[in-house]
Amino acid sequence: MVVITGANQVKQRYAENLPVPVNAAITITLVTTLVLAITAGYRGLRRPD
Repeated sequence: MVVITGANQVKQRYAENLPVPVNAAITITLVTTLVLAITAGYRGLRRPD
């Protein structure tokens, strides 16, 4: 959650003046990418059963 919030704060600095639908699309893409990356990292570090 901290990574997603931090990434969104950085995004806001650059996408502040964009229209709301564009900003929302960027946010959704950002969150989806981060969730997939965090999940892949977690699964990669987890010991196999």
